[in-house]
Amino acid sequence: MTSLQKNIISMILPFALWAFDANSQIVVSSTFPSTQEINEEENLMGLIYSKSSPSLAVEVSGRVVKIIADVGDKGKSW
Repeated sequence: MTSLQKNIISMILPFALWAFDANSQIVVSSTFPSTQEINEEENLMGLIYSKSSPSLAVEVSGRVVKIIADVGDKGKSW
């Protein structure tokens, strides 16, 4: 029940009781809230491409055999 519905019911209920001349008692029950842990898991599959990653291309005849570092990796200084 939304907050708006609760507000409407609380405004209309006294008028309804007055219209039907209901002078009886209203029974209200309450309870303490409890908390519990809810595990929510989502599985996704796809590719992520960086907007700032440089592309690697060969300008001479040959092929790339191994890439040993990527953007942001720390390397050794010789």
